Amino acid sequence: MVGGRAWGFIILSLVFGFLAQGEGYTIVFLLIAAFMFFPFLFLNKIKEPRVRTEEETFEWKAFRCFLSPQFVLFSLYAIFYSIVSFGVDGLVTYFMSSSFNSPETAIGTYGALRGIGAAVGAIVAGLTVDRKGKKLSAFIALLVISLGSLLIAVATGTNYLLTFGIFWGLAWGFQETVFFALAMGMTDKRIAASMFAILMAVSNIGTAIGEGVATSMTAVIGFRLVFVALALLNVVNIPVLVRMFGKR
Repeated sequence: MVGGRAWGFIILSLVFGFLAQGEGYTIVFLLIAAFMFFPFLFLNKIKEPRVRTEEETFEWKAFRCFLSPQFVLFSLYAIFYSIVSFGVDGLVTYFMSSSFNSPETAIGTYGALRGIGAAVGAIVAGLTVDRKGKKLSAFIALLVISLGSLLIAVATGTNYLLTFGIFWGLAWGFQETVFFALAMGMTDKRIAASMFAILMAVSNIGTAIGEGVATSMTAVIGFRLVFVALALLNVVNIPVLVRMFGKR
């Protein structure tokens, strides 16, 4: 999932960067709208089983799991991880444009490099979770995201961020894959789709806070201090993860 999404970034970031600079943004949005129809070609290939097993049969009482301490802890992790991860990720191109006057082509190139890193990070995360377990992988994810945010904070120009794009993508792809693996592990098969969707919704609360607050704070304390603050905020998730895995 994460790797496939990253490949979309790789291809389209380059194309859109050059189109936006040469033809304007109208053609970019029209192409995005057109590309959204391609998934219809694959939907009829997906077949659901005719009969569900007993453990996969929907039950309302399965929703009681949302009252458990484990779910509360995971929700806190989902919110704080996404504040940092998406707060940083959403600021980089704005940082490039505002602080270094980077052209659209450079921003598109950054998006492609970030996509390459995210595809690699997704694969590395999958292997790490399988071989080393979810707990160690979750802590590694916090570390690389915070380190990435601090390294972005000391950026000296467009070329620095282009060079760094692959590393940040790797860190972001690693974190996203670990989060999805943890969320899937939390789901009860009786309400798997509902539970996974609710967990995604909870993480989107953090995304909204991260992107909204971080962007507005750049006008108050500047980009560099915002990146440092986001990196330090990840410390909050350390006791949350310790408690969460302790309850397992």
